[in-house]
Amino acid sequence: MEHDHALRIGAPVAVDGRTVRIDLDGELDTPNTAAFVTAFHQILADTAAPLIELGASHLTFLDSAGVQALVECKKAASVAGRDVLVRDPVPIVHQVLAITELLGDFGLE
Repeated sequence: MEHDHALRIGAPVAVDGRTVRIDLDGELDTPNTAAFVTAFHQILADTAAPLIELGASHLTFLDSAGVQALVECKKAASVAGRDVLVRDPVPIVHQVLAITELLGDFGLE
């Protein structure tokens, strides 16, 4: 049985006048980080929302490359005067962010 490493990046949805949400579905790991970072930079270019939420309720895996990609996107957003938060992470994603001491950086406890 072949393993599906796909990451699906949802279209940005305006939550309110200052927040855009992007839902992530699948795995944010080494094979998918470049596509994720590229898509994130495009979203930064296409929207002026000061807050970008990454919906992680369907993000099933996060490895060190995925963590690095999240940090890179957070830094890019910060340079643009914006913020990035992770919302509704599944337990494994929450655990990885806890181990790497990044929960607070992404608005989690």
